[in-house]
Amino acid sequence: MRLSEATHIQIKDLDSARHRLRVSHPRAGRQRYTLLSDNLLVVLRDYYRQAHPKVFLFPGTEPLEPINKATGQNIFYGAVAKARLPDRGGIHSLRHSFATHCLENGIEITVVQTLLGTPRSTPPPATSTCAPNAWPRFKARWDCSTLSRP
Repeated sequence: MRLSEATHIQIKDLDSARHRLRVSHPRAGRQRYTLLSDNLLVVLRDYYRQAHPKVFLFPGTEPLEPINKATGQNIFYGAVAKARLPDRGGIHSLRHSFATHCLENGIEITVVQTLLGTPRSTPPPATSTCAPNAWPRFKARWDCSTLSRP
């Protein structure tokens, strides 16, 4: 997911029952769904209980406006510094890491492209559609990370 897409996530975009997230503000203008892990869902539920956002999951200084992209980048760089990670890449590296993680866990490249909203020169084969009923087999392959609470 791109930073501009993440800053515009609305509460109504979260589909916890199907473990998916609707990207309703995509760069290319084509709405899509991407994966929502169990671990992230737990963290987001805790966040929701504490922050009580109204429209946008991450509101800006005005409650009905999305968070500023620069604020999102500052949060990322703050987390990198706190974790004492090397200062390589930027927030976009998370997008690349997600794609690499998916590919290394056996998810077809056309499915990864669909999840990332990457335009293709040819239509994907029928087996790469991300229908909600097909997601459990992908979920088992990619949801192997654990998130710890701060």
